[in-house]
Amino acid sequence: MEEEKKRQLIEFISLEKGEKLDLFWEDSKIVFVVCGKVNISSPLLYSKKMIERKMLFVPVLHKIEIDPIEKSDIISISVTDGFGVFDSLYPIDSYGDMACQHETSILSMNAGIYAYAYSLQMYGMQGSVDDDFSILKIKELSLVMKNFYSREELQFFFKTYLTNNLCFSEQVRSHLAYIKTVRQLAERMNYSYSGFNKRFRKTFGMSAYSWLRQQKTNVICHDICYTNKSLKQISAENKFTSLSHFNEFCHKVLGDSPRKIRSRRRQQQNI
Repeated sequence: MEEEKKRQLIEFISLEKGEKLDLFWEDSKIVFVVCGKVNISSPLLYSKKMIERKMLFVPVLHKIEIDPIEKSDIISISVTDGFGVFDSLYPIDSYGDMACQHETSILSMNAGIYAYAYSLQMYGMQGSVDDDFSILKIKELSLVMKNFYSREELQFFFKTYLTNNLCFSEQVRSHLAYIKTVRQLAERMNYSYSGFNKRFRKTFGMSAYSWLRQQKTNVICHDICYTNKSLKQISAENKFTSLSHFNEFCHKVLGDSPRKIRSRRRQQQNI
């Protein structure tokens, strides 16, 4: 299937075995695997198998690929700061430790959250999920999650997204596709360079340069290891001026040339 943008607050997805789906959401999402088994690949997740009764958090403007191993039913639900899902998670515990965790986490759906997801699926089958209803159900989700999971569990689940200033961090993420440097990002957000860096470190718990480099590294590593994109395409999409600069980056940050990294990964998959 072709990549497509999804803006529905709640989306119901049924996939047959082998029916791959590329998604790029403009909202942060919680993805529930209600039944079935799927492989999910993304720059934050790389590639993992998700079975039924598991859920995954996907940050705003983040690409994922879903490849069903068997017939699967999936629900995606938009969650933003305005729906109250994150209200009880502040102040952030062990924020410095979480800031170093770049891979998103998967959480098991306990009895309470599974009952919520199952009932939501029943409403979806009846075609009775409009925007007003969706907003009520998302607010209900925030209450269900707070009652059935500990604060620490939820902080870990949302660790790739939580910051001390969600408004600022969402603005940062919304500009990522259009910038190459910290200075360009500061200019787009109408900050001085020094003022932006100070605000960024206070919000994310690390320097803007380190964070941007980690985002770029995640995407490059994922595309080399888990997609069939040509190295030239990966280089261009990540705004390298030439293939030689792309190779230099991979040697310095990933420890080897992109060609050798891809070759090793394919050899591991064939073992």
